[in-house]
Amino acid sequence: MITPIEIRQQTFKKVLRGYDKDEVTSFLNTLSMEWERFMEEHKRTKSELEKTQASLDNLRQVESALHKTLLQAEETSKTTLEHAKRDAELKLAEADAKAKELMHRSVEERSRIEMQINELVGRRNEILQQLKSYLQAQSERLKTFEDKEMKSGVVMEQAPEVKTVQEPVREEARSFFESGHGGITDAQVINDLADEL
Repeated sequence: MITPIEIRQQTFKKVLRGYDKDEVTSFLNTLSMEWERFMEEHKRTKSELEKTQASLDNLRQVESALHKTLLQAEETSKTTLEHAKRDAELKLAEADAKAKELMHRSVEERSRIEMQINELVGRRNEILQQLKSYLQAQSERLKTFEDKEMKSGVVMEQAPEVKTVQEPVREEARSFFESGHGGITDAQVINDLADEL
């Protein structure tokens, strides 16, 4: 390939009428061919450079898009993580509140049940005391009646009476005490009955 220096240093033989026309023409042809080849190569190189530039631009766009996507993914990941954390905290707070509410209800329910049990125990004790008092009163009446009968020495036949609601209990108490208990006092029998209830 001819260089610019060779073109500058190229000399032509002188003839009577100037340079040798064939040499000048030949050189110009060679120079023209080289220059044409150079122009084609320059055009090809320029085309390749444009393609390379276009590819580079595309790669830069892809890089920019990837960078944006990466930033968006990081932002989305961060937002998702924050939402998940916030949701977890809310659910934990809700669960804690429900647990406290259940605990409070359980304590209230336990207190209510304990109050009912205490009321029932109190009512039971009251009923037992009333029953004990009633049985003691009936026992006293029975003893008084038996003492009167023993003193008079006569067993009187009584006319049938209209029985009240308490009469069956009196009859049962009378038959119970009249049957005898082998030396056990009436008070002990009453206490035993109350304890069994």
